[in-house]
Amino acid sequence: MEHPIRFVIGLGNPDPQYEGTPHNLGRTLMEKIQREKNLNWQKEKMYDTTLSNPSFVRLNSYMNASGIAVEHLVKKTKVEPTQLLICFDDFDLTLGTLRVRKKGSGGSHNGLKSIVESLGTKEFPRLRLGIGPLPKGKDPSQFVLSPFSKKDKEIVQKMLEQGILAIETILKQGLEFAMNQYNKNNGNVN
Repeated sequence: MEHPIRFVIGLGNPDPQYEGTPHNLGRTLMEKIQREKNLNWQKEKMYDTTLSNPSFVRLNSYMNASGIAVEHLVKKTKVEPTQLLICFDDFDLTLGTLRVRKKGSGGSHNGLKSIVESLGTKEFPRLRLGIGPLPKGKDPSQFVLSPFSKKDKEIVQKMLEQGILAIETILKQGLEFAMNQYNKNNGNVN
């Protein structure tokens, strides 16, 4: 049986210089939800949360240390990793594509690898937000930390809207339903 999602967590870097970059999409998604639902952030050292059910969380750690903050949240609130929904950028998916997964490896994503390592499990749901493909010969870190082009920003806005709908679907109808809904047609929002 599925555990209800208690925390929806957006990965990203906290510094303003990273706003508008692919690597901050998870964090950007949480901020969009917070604004649209008119929620307030409860600020803590390692993360900010909304006082809602579920809580939306933006981490105050850098991407590669995401696991430390997520582990702190899990221990403090005594939730199971299966009660988290991790939202993050993924250059293995085409820009504008969404994927909902129940579990999986960290893949090439350092933030996700950090969470897997800190929690000691791959068993947590995730919403992957496509930012790819990685241009041939481009350094991955340079790619994910560079601002989106004007053209790509339009696709990103559509994807963020779909991301909100996907989260609502997961919360109301469960992961299986959301996977069937959003993983078909390659999950592309274009």
